[in-house]
Amino acid sequence: ESPIDDLIRPAYFTPETKRISELFTEMRDKNYRMAVVVDEFGGTAGIVSLSRLVEEIVGPVGDELTEAEKEYEAINEYTFQIDGGMRIE
Repeated sequence: ESPIDDLIRPAYFTPETKRISELFTEMRDKNYRMAVVVDEFGGTAGIVSLSRLVEEIVGPVGDELTEAEKEYEAINEYTFQIDGGMRIE
């Protein structure tokens, strides 16, 4: 079995103030799939994936949602089961 060192890539850090389109271009050009987002104090604000940036720019792509990713499910004509984390706009 290979050591984990063979799999490690340097983390890609980006400020949370960076525009989505700019971050997408940088990540695509540098072949990064994930970025660590840092706040104004240098602390970790979170992570963002390249696929999430694509969704934010162009919207959901295709009908590729798995059961776990669906936010709601029609039980019958009058009943829906809705994920409690579903965003309402």
